[in-house]
Amino acid sequence: MKYNIIDTNLVQTHLLTEDDHVCGVFFNSDKHQKLLQSFRYQSDKDQNPFVSNVVDQLQEYLSGKLKKFTIPYKFVSGTEFQRKVWGVLENIPYGITKTYKQIAEAIGNPKAVRAVANAVGMNPLSIIVPCHRVVGSDGTLHGYAGGVEMKEKLLGVEGFGIIIQSGNH
Repeated sequence: MKYNIIDTNLVQTHLLTEDDHVCGVFFNSDKHQKLLQSFRYQSDKDQNPFVSNVVDQLQEYLSGKLKKFTIPYKFVSGTEFQRKVWGVLENIPYGITKTYKQIAEAIGNPKAVRAVANAVGMNPLSIIVPCHRVVGSDGTLHGYAGGVEMKEKLLGVEGFGIIIQSGNH
């Protein structure tokens, strides 16, 4: 896997790629840095055309111009349960939020809300697989591996504004 640090118009992003697929998008938060360290990669100071395209699409998304990514990505980690959860995340449309409970129900395990929250937090493809679109049943922001403040910013990009209060879970 190749590793690049890219500066977007919102946040410095750590990008992992392999064979012209994105495998990881991480921010500078403690949890994201721990996730990043779980991968094996080599630093790649050259931005090849694929990485440049990823950067362009991230910039377009973060400036509110792009609603759906067209860059190829793949999961190179995760349990079967996590991948089920991430599969549901992939299908949450731009500008829409789902609750952890709705995701648990979508995978056929309505009592697994906490396990779903943990799986959402382990998503290695932030922004591209939109874990920031998951909120608590009461509409509050409950954790985000990139930080609740970043989650709020990402939802703001999608037109939510500052309408959701942070929760303690």
